[in-house]
Amino acid sequence: MTRGGRMTSLGSSFACALGLLLIVSTAAPVDAGMTGTWTVLQPSQNTDPSAPLPRVGHIMVVDSARNRLLLHGGTIFWWIDGDVRGDTQAFSMIDHTWTNFTTRHDPSRRNGHSLIPTAIPGEFLMFGGGDFYGERANDTWLLSVTDIPRWTEVSPTGETPAPRACHVAIYDSARNRMVVWGGYGDYQVMYSDLGRVPNEVWVLPLEPDASWARLAVEGEPPALRYNATAIYDPVRDRMLLIGGREFYEPTGAVWALDFSPRPRWERLETSGNVPVPYDYLDYTPYQWTKLWAFYDAGNDLALVYDGWKRVWVLFLEGNVEGVELETSGDPPVRPYETAAYDPSCRTLYASAYGVWSLTLSNPGIVPVRIRPGSPVPRVPARLQGAVPVAVLSTASFDARDIDPATIRLAGAPALLHGKAGYQVRTQDVDHDGRADLVVNVDGGALEYGEPGTSLFLDAGTSDGRPVWGRAAYESVPPARALADPAPGTTPAGPALNLAVERAVPLASRRGAEVAIRSGGPGPVRIALFDIQGRTLGTAELPEGSPGARTVRIETPARLASGVYFVRVHQGDRSAARRLIVF
Repeated sequence: MTRGGRMTSLGSSFACALGLLLIVSTAAPVDAGMTGTWTVLQPSQNTDPSAPLPRVGHIMVVDSARNRLLLHGGTIFWWIDGDVRGDTQAFSMIDHTWTNFTTRHDPSRRNGHSLIPTAIPGEFLMFGGGDFYGERANDTWLLSVTDIPRWTEVSPTGETPAPRACHVAIYDSARNRMVVWGGYGDYQVMYSDLGRVPNEVWVLPLEPDASWARLAVEGEPPALRYNATAIYDPVRDRMLLIGGREFYEPTGAVWALDFSPRPRWERLETSGNVPVPYDYLDYTPYQWTKLWAFYDAGNDLALVYDGWKRVWVLFLEGNVEGVELETSGDPPVRPYETAAYDPSCRTLYASAYGVWSLTLSNPGIVPVRIRPGSPVPRVPARLQGAVPVAVLSTASFDARDIDPATIRLAGAPALLHGKAGYQVRTQDVDHDGRADLVVNVDGGALEYGEPGTSLFLDAGTSDGRPVWGRAAYESVPPARALADPAPGTTPAGPALNLAVERAVPLASRRGAEVAIRSGGPGPVRIALFDIQGRTLGTAELPEGSPGARTVRIETPARLASGVYFVRVHQGDRSAARRLIVF
């Protein structure tokens, strides 16, 4: 990147040979650098008598329909009373005041528990947790705030998971179920096998008379850990397990639990700046910060927060790559924060000593493709010359609006052609019927990055809108790279372009009609999901073929007015399109 800070260390790239074509795919123009600004919504030293006492081990979610945060449980700090609480409180994001919910049938007090959203807005599912003295729970509760706030205990039949705290839980929107893994049982003996829970994955379908079930999973599982974080990745149909602590030792390892075709654990390769829990010495695992992760459906990436000041973006396409964000403003004053994320306004909220918000100036990263059809493109190292870069147009963005003078490929500018101006042309590179922008940049000005990190493109439109692009690459000896097909030619076999060309709601609003261009042979999966990342409907083509196809995705309920996303996935490639329902 050309705009300083931590992003710069990941924005370095490479030199390459004359004639290599880089494909830059763009959605709506985005801010370069993806920064965030911290704002104090309620200071830590506040005088509001209704505000909850400072605590750790609590849980928080966003009730976006009612413009508020919901907080439950936790342990009050030892210098106050050190007690475990079971209160439920709401923080209004309109007037910044707290309201304590009191219901007739509340769960027992606890910390280290999980609370996840469900398919129904305003309903959240809680599992597990415990208190400071070693008691752990394995009960399940439903919190509904759609009308009068109320807790309802869910009593699944059959065997239940072992009692635990500091575990991970996600909502698998494709199968309408909760997935639970990890944590620990008895804190007093957690160093020994007596304090560990079985290394098993449990699932609970969210339907009447449901039963817990152990999920049969292939592959070597990750070592048991606590205070990890996890998201459901609807594009790749997997749970992503991030960070945590193994017997107090922090780890940044990232694992995927793939759900299809058969559940399987896999440790993922990572690069860049990958999140690791902040190592703040204290007395209990609740008082050590943990990571909090959230899936950003609109941009197909994960946001990760360390519970204090640091925030990362994880790119999910291919190998997982981390980039730490530059932030400004007034961050939380201490660690131990619990976090929630509202993708509709691109804002992360943190609360322990007060309430803070982190508003992102950029909702995501524009993907970059180097040479169509290459999952990890091969780039010859340390060669000079003009590098053709293609910036792709989409339905919402015309790449021809880019000002060539603003283009920087890892700091390398666009080349001039004497007095004739910049070396640019228009061409439909991806054969989607839209004119794309192709510009030559100075290969001699490119820099090398660490192996596995990405190439970044920084540019802007003629009216000042910033554009940012990204792609993975593999630096190889020139002989190997030059043996690849020549630029502008199509490799043998079918074309490998993959695109969502059109998406419109059905007349009944119970789904969408989607026109896709598949990238060749292999199964194709199309998913429709909302801005919260919940999968509303899917369709699958068992065997794709080159060319355009029209597919219907049906949903159980009518689509409400708002923004949705359609994503098509084939092999290691994916493409997306926004769907707006009026």
